[in-house]
Amino acid sequence: MAKQDKEFKEDILKLLEKELTIKVVCAKLGLSRNSLYRWMKDDAQFKKDVKDAIKNAVMDVNDDCEYRVLAKIRNDDPGMIKFWLKFHHPDYKQSYIVTK
Repeated sequence: MAKQDKEFKEDILKLLEKELTIKVVCAKLGLSRNSLYRWMKDDAQFKKDVKDAIKNAVMDVNDDCEYRVLAKIRNDDPGMIKFWLKFHHPDYKQSYIVTK
């Protein structure tokens, strides 16, 4: 692999961790999605690195969302308090009883 190709792939991975989607990354870099998918098909390590970059980006978005939910809870937002309890406290989870 040429040094330029390796550096370009590294740029793709860095941008993926910020932008999350292949579509946006390709548009920003002027790269066709077909080219990126072809590189992934031809280079197993690059494919793994792309998947890892996307996974890291998703984890960052999740962290940001959790931070925002907690900030609203700390500001006494009743909707967010209810949301949190529903998914994090067993006493507030909905249970469904089916009867005949």
